[in-house]
Amino acid sequence: MTIKSIKSLLIAALALACASCEKVIDVDLNSAAPRTVIEANLKEGDQQFQVLVYQTKDYFSDAPALYFDDATVTLSDDSGESTLLASAGAGRYIAPVTGVAGKTYTLSVTRTGESFTATSTMPATTVLSKLSSKELDLPGEENHREVYLHFDDKPGEHNYYRVLVTANDTLELDLQYFDDKYFDGNAVKWSLIELYDSGDQLSVELRSIDEAAYKFYNTLAPILSGNEDTAPGNPYSNWQGGALGYFIAYSASALDGVVE
Repeated sequence: MTIKSIKSLLIAALALACASCEKVIDVDLNSAAPRTVIEANLKEGDQQFQVLVYQTKDYFSDAPALYFDDATVTLSDDSGESTLLASAGAGRYIAPVTGVAGKTYTLSVTRTGESFTATSTMPATTVLSKLSSKELDLPGEENHREVYLHFDDKPGEHNYYRVLVTANDTLELDLQYFDDKYFDGNAVKWSLIELYDSGDQLSVELRSIDEAAYKFYNTLAPILSGNEDTAPGNPYSNWQGGALGYFIAYSASALDGVVE
């Protein structure tokens, strides 16, 4: 299993983690035994919660992806509430759900004698206060600006973040994530990865995630970058029972603006 093949396949995983369960991660396991993959994002507030359940296949196989529509999928929380998701075909399971910050959620998937569980705690929302920018003096370039997001980090707790940026109606696939190790409890001015031009329209979302989600992104990043010093493998998964994929519960704050 090569870094190059894993990188190309896991680009789909990044796009999915940016948004919702809409695309498939084809994990290159060469000729290894197939594995179940489960993907789910639970956000704060009312939503049509969706879980995707399917099976890995050999990288060189021409066979179509195998989706599982015979699973029992249940979402429960630490207050004792439980929701059974309905099969919607193509490996999708859906149910109307209200995500509540501070709750710990457990997602359970069972099928043909196998059982998988994953747990994620939804952090309280960290609110974006504003966006700002400054012009950069780059040789031979004009109007390029660095954009910053501003927020107040909550003191006395370890916080983890993910940033998603839509520029001129296009979702960027940059993997931007960080924790508050060096700025706990401070006012934060965080620079975005990309540079922008005056007049660009931005929609920036700051997601508050738990440690398990941070570990997923932290192990996905070197694979996507093609770092040759990194041993090939799958990203960290919070699934118990041998499944690949992730279950992430998150809260979010968003701001729209025009780069000036």
